[in-house]
Amino acid sequence: MSCSATTSEFASHPQAISFTVVEGNKSWVCTAVYASPRVDLRQQGWAHLQELGGRVTMPWLVLGDFNEVMLSTECRGGRFSMARASQFLEVLNDCNLLDMGAKGLRFTWYRNHRGSVLAKRLDRAVCNVAWQAMFPEAYVENL
Repeated sequence: MSCSATTSEFASHPQAISFTVVEGNKSWVCTAVYASPRVDLRQQGWAHLQELGGRVTMPWLVLGDFNEVMLSTECRGGRFSMARASQFLEVLNDCNLLDMGAKGLRFTWYRNHRGSVLAKRLDRAVCNVAWQAMFPEAYVENL
């Protein structure tokens, strides 16, 4: 089975690039994210996603390194910030994006810090209902 798709840039930001994917009669927007590790700069990335959320009218997939967790169960060791997690969830809710979950490894980032291992789920894929309906078999697997 062959697959042929074309892409064109939809929007760009220092922390994300969005492009339109067209394959046959299917069109959708994909946003690849690398959110800043600096909390203050990450706010700019969140604002960009919220602005995009107001413009994207097609099925939408957003994936990458968000450098943030949603839930306390997504981190082991270190400090969990309820305020930052709530803000991240608010951005996703504003954009009508749903977490796709993941198979495989529970955490996507690990660091040895003073003899103990810190682990977090910083990488994920989120999508809107229209993208989920277009690709009902899609799933995320952390290797």
